[in-house]
Amino acid sequence: MPLEVKPAYQFGVFHLNVADRQLKRGESTISLTPKLFDLLVFLLDNHGRAISKDELLNKVWPDSFVSEENLSRHISMLRKALGEDSGGQRYIETLPKFGYRFAEPVTLIQPATNPVAVPAQTSGTYELADLVETLDESPNRSEQNPILLPDETDENEFPAELFPNEPVYKPTAASRRKMLIGGAVLVAMIGLASLSYWLVKRQSDASLTPKIVPFTSFLNREHHPTFSPDDKMLAFTWDGQEGDNIDIYVKLLDSETPLRLTTDPAADISPAWSPDGRHLAFVRIFNDKNKDGKTGAGIYIVSVLGGPERELISGIWSAGPTVPSGRLAWSSNGNSLIFAGRSDNSEVDLDLYFYDFQTQEKRQLTNSAEDDRFPTISPDGKMLAFIRGLDEIYVMPANGGQERQLTFDNKRIFGLAWSPDGSELIFSSARGGNPTLWKIAASGGKPEALLPGGEQVGNLGVAHQSKRLIYSQTIVNQNIWQLEVAATNEPPASPAMLIRSTRQELQPQFSADGKHIAFVSTRSGNREIWLADSDGKKLTQLTRFNGPYAGSPRFSPDGSQIVFDCTCINDQRDIFVVSKSGGAVRRLTTENGNEFFPSWSRDGQWIYFGRAGDQEQIWKMPAAGGDARQVTKNGARRGFESPDGNYLYFSKKPDEPGIWRIQTAGGEEKLILPDIPVNNWALSEQGIYFVNQKTQPRPTLGFFQFATEQISQITTFQKWTFTDFTVSADGRRLLWSQVDRNESDLILIDNFR
Repeated sequence: MPLEVKPAYQFGVFHLNVADRQLKRGESTISLTPKLFDLLVFLLDNHGRAISKDELLNKVWPDSFVSEENLSRHISMLRKALGEDSGGQRYIETLPKFGYRFAEPVTLIQPATNPVAVPAQTSGTYELADLVETLDESPNRSEQNPILLPDETDENEFPAELFPNEPVYKPTAASRRKMLIGGAVLVAMIGLASLSYWLVKRQSDASLTPKIVPFTSFLNREHHPTFSPDDKMLAFTWDGQEGDNIDIYVKLLDSETPLRLTTDPAADISPAWSPDGRHLAFVRIFNDKNKDGKTGAGIYIVSVLGGPERELISGIWSAGPTVPSGRLAWSSNGNSLIFAGRSDNSEVDLDLYFYDFQTQEKRQLTNSAEDDRFPTISPDGKMLAFIRGLDEIYVMPANGGQERQLTFDNKRIFGLAWSPDGSELIFSSARGGNPTLWKIAASGGKPEALLPGGEQVGNLGVAHQSKRLIYSQTIVNQNIWQLEVAATNEPPASPAMLIRSTRQELQPQFSADGKHIAFVSTRSGNREIWLADSDGKKLTQLTRFNGPYAGSPRFSPDGSQIVFDCTCINDQRDIFVVSKSGGAVRRLTTENGNEFFPSWSRDGQWIYFGRAGDQEQIWKMPAAGGDARQVTKNGARRGFESPDGNYLYFSKKPDEPGIWRIQTAGGEEKLILPDIPVNNWALSEQGIYFVNQKTQPRPTLGFFQFATEQISQITTFQKWTFTDFTVSADGRRLLWSQVDRNESDLILIDNFR
């Protein structure tokens, strides 16, 4: 049989190799799903020709029913992969009410053939004369590398006296012909063997090379991926085309369309497969859309084929100010679940609980002052791993017992899973800057980075038998926006984007004279402190930590220095100062523990900051360095001194709403603005601006005026804002960080090891 030779294509700046199933733009590889790759190959094969939608559906999806809407979505994703969305070359032309045409010129590139080519024969034999002609015409026969024929051999090379009992061989014309034919056959066989070995080795090497490909490319957000026990299906959550309802879906690894299992208006998260692969347990978080009047969260179960759900456990936690995240873990025999919950439906920290289906017993496994979540059971069912306080991994016996800490990084962990053999734990962490994949031995040791490590890795799942890993990749684009407030009672102008990039721009702060803005940016690949003019131009990078967390920048009153917090030394959060012109940073706090959210006194002599402990409190220390002294007594996290320097206004933890104040000289702590969210607020001479995330349908900007003690609404935000809000000294300009894009897809690593 002839060898199948798969071509390559060149079009525009792209090169597509069918054999390697790779699409490259220059040196960069473009990731395509299998169906997107097949669709592109068919379009290239038929470039310049009008192709109907029916023909495309029949050729690319021969054994499946796929709607025209699905085809249109694949064409759209293919255009996006080719860069058409950026206003570049239009490769795929839409033919209204008919189909599509690949309009760009395409060059077909056939791979080079072996110098000794064996023609295909239907009888399975070869014409030796053809082989001889091929050999005689071979480019390898040259003066530098001659092919020595028998009559060209030096007879003195093997003198007859060395072999006295053997007659000296003198080839005849007939024997020369036979030797020529035999030599040709031998060369051809060696060539074929070498080619076959090379092809098999290349195919084998390719099959072992890890490949990162998109598994879903839906609109909005897909999370919580988990493999079925037989590794043939994946369960995950998706908030749908409109981004308005989180439900559970399942999808075959080789299919395009997922099956939706839940439709309740409540948010369904954390799907977990039963050991027999027939059911999925999940957590349902109730909201104000729930018709039954339920609150908090419960655990439910549903068949993977769809159908009615059944409640297993109710009230695993209440509807507090923040929604807990976590995962469910089945025991290996399928008789019990381990989940993160709260005792007696309270709002205290999360602990891990064991639930027995048969006895309906609920037993507490952990009891910590921090949240315990993401329980995951080892493949042999004997050990339980979990995340404590969002940033450390612990292990313990699955039925309860002594806990053992594995990581000591104080770095946010986003996902956790066991390796198939149970010897290691694979996790996603920001310990190296952006969240990527890491591993650590279950017995302990130093975490190691995994390659390929993915990018912006969130929740993850590891296949049980096949060499695959799945993770959610989140793309968050935050930009800094501004709003100019009129001096009169006229409504403010529309908000406008001030500082933008494809990464995250956040935590803006005005200098006292309003001429500069300090902010945090990830545009360099890590969180660093940056500086810009008040118009958002002339950007300057002030710090270059290349990994540690840096945030909360604040100008000194004279605008010459910027104070900020950073996990720069020993992974603990400390207070640092850097000049507005850049250069070396100066560390202020050196105590064990975390200090955060610094701010200056109005005279520039002191720096306030929050300090963690048995209870978070605000402290202050000399700006030049020295001993710190405690300011608050009943809990506080973030504080700012009033423009006249007489008061310190402060807020507490997110679950303690309200703004308080205390005289800078000391005295009673007084609540002055109750019942408002404490995350986004800024102090001005006239009052307090704050963002209320609870207003519907969008967050609003409110203003509390000191003179009248009245609250007025300034504007409505169109999108989500974060905990970084500032106002200019004259109260005329407001800055905040806004999430302009928040999407996630599921990414599959094939041949993961």
